[in-house]
Amino acid sequence: MNRTVRTDTTSVRYGFRSDPEPLPESWADFGGRAPCGTEPAYEDSEAQLYYAVEVAVQDRQIIDYSEGIGENANVREEMAVIVRYTRGDGEDAIFREFAGVERDGAVVPRIVAESGPGSWPAVLSLTSAAADRFTDAPALGERDTAAITRLYGDSL
Repeated sequence: MNRTVRTDTTSVRYGFRSDPEPLPESWADFGGRAPCGTEPAYEDSEAQLYYAVEVAVQDRQIIDYSEGIGENANVREEMAVIVRYTRGDGEDAIFREFAGVERDGAVVPRIVAESGPGSWPAVLSLTSAAADRFTDAPALGERDTAAITRLYGDSL
């Protein structure tokens, strides 16, 4: 699926390289666990754990027209890794986006390439207010809980 978003000075063309795929087991094994990031949500008794279960890579072509059009336009290519996290009960899910880079023929979150696999959050601890800051994703109930058990069962 491709789409283009335009503003007065830029145009961004989005295209997914593939449909969302199950999260690789190695990402679950070596990714960071809650508490992670800067969210203090894990100190809150209402915090819920969200587990990474699917991943997709998005290509972006960003055209900046502020310098002109045609050959004068500034064009840059970016990649994003879009991860779907689901709550442990499979009833709520969010998307979280990470800047992507190519590494050994695969696209990985930039944070993995720069700081190592443990720096990428496989499990998030979020309050409902913190989760609201991310884009809602489809929750798939039993399919998600089965994926959580398969990917994280031994480390819960």
